[in-house]
Amino acid sequence: MKAIEIDFDVWKELTRRLNSEHDTYNDVLRRIFKLKGEKPSKANERVPPNWVCRGGSIPIGTELMARYKGKVYEAEVTEHGIKYEDEHYRTPSEAAMAITKVNVNGWMFWAARGSADSEWRSLSATRPEPKIIQAEGTGNHGEY
Repeated sequence: MKAIEIDFDVWKELTRRLNSEHDTYNDVLRRIFKLKGEKPSKANERVPPNWVCRGGSIPIGTELMARYKGKVYEAEVTEHGIKYEDEHYRTPSEAAMAITKVNVNGWMFWAARGSADSEWRSLSATRPEPKIIQAEGTGNHGEY
């Protein structure tokens, strides 16, 4: 398989277009270019779509939980953002700041549990790192 170099904005847009956790960037590109499938994709299995926020992608329906000053707080990811106490927030940090009243990294503040998960894990663990890969023979930059 060949690798291509993409910038962060392209990666972010491809991530936004992922339909499920089983969807791949190749699946997204095949849809954009209207190419018929080379192999059946697990993306055809209907699972809830993702809510995308500032480079992160969280499946809709994901439960969020945080402990702050001895109290447990719960929220949920919806198609409109993170719902906490009947309000929707555009980012995990906005939802966290509704609780703490100070600036906080929401990706680190919240724990997440998806519909298929039994364990809570840090919301930051659901956030993929951008990967820039060079095609063969295009330079000596390697993989980041």
